[in-house]
Amino acid sequence: MSISQNYPIINPSLSLDFANTKALDSRITFSRPTDAVYYDGKTVTKAEENLLTYSQEFDNAIWTKANSATITANSTTAPDGTTTADTFTLASNISGAYQTQSVVSGQQYVFSVYAKQNTYAKLAMEQRQSSISTDAIFDISAGTVIFGSGTITDVGNGWYRCSIVQTATDTSDLFILSGDTTAVSGDSIYLWGAQLEARDTVTAYQPTTTQPITNYIPTLLTAPANTARFDHNPVTGESLGLLVEEQRTNLALRSEEFDNASWAKTRASITPNTIVAPDGTLTGDKWVEDTTASNTHTLVQNVTINNATVYSFSFYAKAAERSLIRVNSPSIGVDLWFNLATGLLQIPTLGTGTITPVGNGWYRIVATGTSNTTSGAATIFLSNGTTHIYTGDGYSGIYIWGAQLEAGAFPTSYIKTQASQVTRSADSASMTGTNFSDWYRQDEGTFYLEAQSDAPTVSGGNRFFLDVGASGNAIALLTGLISSGQAGLYVQANSSQQAYIVPASSQLLSSGQKVAGAYQTNSFQTANNGVLGIQDTSGIVPSVAIMYIGRVSTNTTSNYLAGHIKKLSYYPARLTNEQLQALTS
Repeated sequence: MSISQNYPIINPSLSLDFANTKALDSRITFSRPTDAVYYDGKTVTKAEENLLTYSQEFDNAIWTKANSATITANSTTAPDGTTTADTFTLASNISGAYQTQSVVSGQQYVFSVYAKQNTYAKLAMEQRQSSISTDAIFDISAGTVIFGSGTITDVGNGWYRCSIVQTATDTSDLFILSGDTTAVSGDSIYLWGAQLEARDTVTAYQPTTTQPITNYIPTLLTAPANTARFDHNPVTGESLGLLVEEQRTNLALRSEEFDNASWAKTRASITPNTIVAPDGTLTGDKWVEDTTASNTHTLVQNVTINNATVYSFSFYAKAAERSLIRVNSPSIGVDLWFNLATGLLQIPTLGTGTITPVGNGWYRIVATGTSNTTSGAATIFLSNGTTHIYTGDGYSGIYIWGAQLEAGAFPTSYIKTQASQVTRSADSASMTGTNFSDWYRQDEGTFYLEAQSDAPTVSGGNRFFLDVGASGNAIALLTGLISSGQAGLYVQANSSQQAYIVPASSQLLSSGQKVAGAYQTNSFQTANNGVLGIQDTSGIVPSVAIMYIGRVSTNTTSNYLAGHIKKLSYYPARLTNEQLQALTS
């Protein structure tokens, strides 16, 4: 007989399909006094963009050279250390180079370029339309705007990034670079990295060749207080179901402000708000090494912690010129290397770690270890790809955002902080009264769950998928140390254990589980991913009146699932062992 032929004929009296409905049943009481983050599987934010083509090749024909201007390609070192910057030589004070692009009327555009003085120290930029034009003149020796409205930012080694913003009134614009009215034949400046973006603020430079580029990032959203989170995998879009987490506190201050004094920069600097972060805001920072010879380049925050306590330190990072980083914090028991190019935990020396993609090249880095002091230091090192002790070049680095230090053997969802630590409350979902009794049968029944916990199996005790009962009485589907993270059925009546059944060869917690638990006087059984446990034929059924989803009834601070519930069903009958096996296969 096939497995499908063993499916239950009886219909469930309760069917909660969180992953597909993405909604709470009206009978569920839910609370979480604080807001919290999640992915909805559909919302994306525009990230890096460059609507110009051949952004580093001003000698290309796409750039029209007006009034005898000339370009000498690849003539000097660019801001990224490559020999790709061009010399722009003027033949007169009206010489220029421009590119024509289609635009959307009413949309703001920011036009930017990197410029450096050669024999001439002024750059004029213009967005020209038939009815209006916006222009500015920059002194690329003094780093000032000397005419019009624009911004100029020192990026090192004599280079400045200059930009202007205009709202389009036509459907076509000229984007012009030139000298100002004092230029004479033979005057020249260096140019590199032109960029056009449909927004009002310049972001991280994105080079182009034959095609424009617009990148998008899955957006980490914020659910208001007392609103359930139906989470998704940010990369695949898979619906993960109802997210249930315990209370946690982010001990790291200024979690998105690495330029703040809370973060000590040693032989390194921070350029704030230069790239679109995982939450879709322009709050991602760039962490850049300096040129100190044969030394480290670090970012660190000192935090008061408890001794002999497990902590998880996490942050989001994206490769720029550097892609290898080291998280080395002996005070919290971690020394791990992460590769942002390959997405791999490369060298695990002390503690445990994970690197998880969240879209558009961003990863969430996690390092977990046990503290050996009361003064912790969350420390990150840049690496040149071989070692973390090297001579920096003054422009290379990575992008970073969203740091979190929390007490716990695994990370929870991101908690933003500013000047003080912030606590995210636990998720609480339950059914009681007639909302419970209308579908529940006291003498026999079967629960079925599809769920996954992010908690590790090595510590932290039991993790509850659900718990029906109260103090002293319980029917629960859970995982725990006794089963090395595998899921099973636990039954307690009058504070006395009646059954604890875990299939010995079932899949581990982190793999995601289909688990069913059936109860009846002297007949208790469970199945996990198609594997049956050893049936318990002795025990009574407790009297219960409430169901807690993703947590234990007797403890409001721990034993939470710390993960996702895709589906929860209840059958008002003790299903057969064959049916349990078929349900979970």
